[in-house]
Amino acid sequence: MALVTKRCAQCGEEMHNVYPSKRYCPRCMKERANEISRTYYEKHKNDKPKPEGPKRRKIYKKKSLSRCALEAYMLNMSYGNYVAQGLDKEEVDIEL
Repeated sequence: MALVTKRCAQCGEEMHNVYPSKRYCPRCMKERANEISRTYYEKHKNDKPKPEGPKRRKIYKKKSLSRCALEAYMLNMSYGNYVAQGLDKEEVDIEL
């Protein structure tokens, strides 16, 4: 494809050795991109949902071996079955 000399569609500056499809000079292209970004931001800045209160997360804390053995005995099951059912963990809520 042959390179041509054209004028910028926005400011009229002459551009040498550019492709025929080029419409704007580098300065106007940057200004145009900033303007497009700015209008997009203004249009979408309120689209994000507002966080409601502090974030919370559940973590699972392991119980001690003696406590697990005692609770398993009280439930009339072996320690292995107690752990297999996941009863050896306590659920704890924490704030982030």
